[in-house]
Amino acid sequence: MVRSLAIVAGCLLSVGCGSPGTEYLPSGTPTLKLEIRRASTTAVDGWEAVPDTDGQGTLYLSPQLELSNDDVVSTGVQLNDYGNWQVVMKLNEPGKQIFAKLSADLVDASNVQTQGSTSKRLAVLIDGEVIFAPVVHEPITDGVIRLGSDKFTEKDVRRIAKGIVTD
Repeated sequence: MVRSLAIVAGCLLSVGCGSPGTEYLPSGTPTLKLEIRRASTTAVDGWEAVPDTDGQGTLYLSPQLELSNDDVVSTGVQLNDYGNWQVVMKLNEPGKQIFAKLSADLVDASNVQTQGSTSKRLAVLIDGEVIFAPVVHEPITDGVIRLGSDKFTEKDVRRIAKGIVTD
């Protein structure tokens, strides 16, 4: 799973990931609950302990919700540069500003060359389950979040993308 996290983080930070191949726009009540929270691999008082996405460790989730479905104006799906399917989320202006600050806060310059070793993480939850927990290596300021993993199929990412914004 560390490889998956590196791929996710790499695509989050790459310019060459492209734009969504299919775009979903809000047209009703989302069918999936999106939550983006700060996370850590070391215990933090008041944070909830959950299994890490690699299934081998523990991740600690901040109780503070940073972003939700309300911050997403559209979603899409695409293949990333590594041939893995990813969900692409475009944020509204307030969400873009929040995510730019959040991603800047999570950067750990001492671990830029080390995959998955930082304790500072970003947790993406769908219906209360952590599905992505990448390390963030540089601020993401364009308001576009790209999340992918080699464990998700095209069908998985289409279901997630569509469920975040519409029913």
